Amino acid sequence: MKPFSLFLTHCSLTFLVLSCFFSFSAHASKIPPPHVRLVDIWAYGDIVTDSTLLATEQNNLRFYCTTVEQLPTDSVSYEFQLKGYDKDWFESFPEGWYFYTNLQPGDYVFRARCRYEGGEWGPVTEHPFTIACPWWRTWWAYLIYIFLTLIIVFELAYLIVRTIRLHNKLKLAQETNRFRTNFILEASRQFHIPISIILSVTQKLTGSQDDHLTRTDVQHLRNSCKQLMQMTEDLVDFDPNTEVAPYAGEGDVLEMPDVPINDLMVMVVESNPQLADIIRRDLLKYVKVTLHDGGEGFEQVLREVAPVAVVMDMQLDESVNPFDNIHTIRTLSSACIVVISDFSNKRDIIRVIQSEADDFLLKPFSCEVLTALVLKHIRKMTVPEAEEESETAEEVIHRPYPLLASGEEKHVVVLEKRKDKFLLDRMNSLIASNMGNAKFDVNSLAESLKISRGQLYKKLKEFRNMTPVEYLRNQRLERAATLLSESPEMTVQEVMLQVGMPDAANFYRRFKEKYGMSPNQYKLRMNNE
Repeated sequence: MKPFSLFLTHCSLTFLVLSCFFSFSAHASKIPPPHVRLVDIWAYGDIVTDSTLLATEQNNLRFYCTTVEQLPTDSVSYEFQLKGYDKDWFESFPEGWYFYTNLQPGDYVFRARCRYEGGEWGPVTEHPFTIACPWWRTWWAYLIYIFLTLIIVFELAYLIVRTIRLHNKLKLAQETNRFRTNFILEASRQFHIPISIILSVTQKLTGSQDDHLTRTDVQHLRNSCKQLMQMTEDLVDFDPNTEVAPYAGEGDVLEMPDVPINDLMVMVVESNPQLADIIRRDLLKYVKVTLHDGGEGFEQVLREVAPVAVVMDMQLDESVNPFDNIHTIRTLSSACIVVISDFSNKRDIIRVIQSEADDFLLKPFSCEVLTALVLKHIRKMTVPEAEEESETAEEVIHRPYPLLASGEEKHVVVLEKRKDKFLLDRMNSLIASNMGNAKFDVNSLAESLKISRGQLYKKLKEFRNMTPVEYLRNQRLERAATLLSESPEMTVQEVMLQVGMPDAANFYRRFKEKYGMSPNQYKLRMNNE
């Protein structure tokens, strides 16, 4: 009976406990949820609960909440949400507080709610507020920014336009200065041409008696003076927009020049006609002269005239490269090359020195000096031995390219005085007229010329680098060679008598020394050709 009684007692107690629990739960569910109340809002130690507009720097906030019913904080749980910053509800820290840091300027709504443990959430309490924007982010600040930006843009545009204009002015000034500098340099170079002409012409006034002014010299002098006057006016009335036309000059009075003393050809390469004529007239006293501008056909003319010397101006037309012409001359000939130029800088002089030219002369120059320089270089040239046995010394000198060859050196002789030319022509005429006279010897020649034998020896050594005996014998042998080639009907004995060399042994020996073969072989060879 006792166990059954214990069971009933236990069941009764359990029923009583359950009844009390359900009764309490039902009573608790009927209790309304608590109401939350915002107590304080702190911003850096300042209470801003009543303020709806906060300053920009008041962006670190701490919220404190409690219940309207003044319930203990440990019996109630809180949740907070900052609308405009949070999307979800967040549980508060103990004692009902929560904080936010570094809030951006804008509109916010602080929301809070609370409940009993396990109960329903009570009504939400809201507190709207605004964090003000800084002054630099206000609408009037943006207007100022736009205004200042426009001012800066316009100022930059003005500075850019002004800089461009100044750059263009500076560039124009530089171009003008460069043009002026080039103009002055070119004008100074052009001054050298008339000055050289005037210098060469006026030197005839103080020269030897053989030098005298001609109508052509006076015309060149007048044209050069007018050219200097025009160039001076161009410098005074300088205008970079006006192209200066070169002075054409009046027509020159070309007179018949004297017959040159020497049978040698010199080529003058000059584009200025007046300067070319002045140089030509001065050289024509001593050598033959041909003119060319250095342009088209230069190589062909060079081959045809076969000059022993070339005078070249380095300032030719723009289409002509004088260094190419120098190389062409040196390739086709061994003629001496003398260049003339103003050589505005040392680099030009060094380039000419390093080129294949033999010598140079600075402008302005005297044609008398130029002629002396050309004759000096011609004298330094050596005459090669004949390549063919039939060539004479004169033929070798005027033989086309190459002018020089290996062999016994024999300097070219250049006559400088017309009386020497007259004496040499008189000497050749006497020898030719007495060619068949075997008794006509050096003494007879000196007597006919009315000079001593010593003077005759000195002159022939100077003129032809031979003794009188060698020269007389050379003339006879050259005449004999001409008769053997042009008169095949004549015998060698008849030729010997015609040239005044009756001694057969001496004739054969001398002829073979000169032409490398006997008279009979020479005659046979010339007739077969």
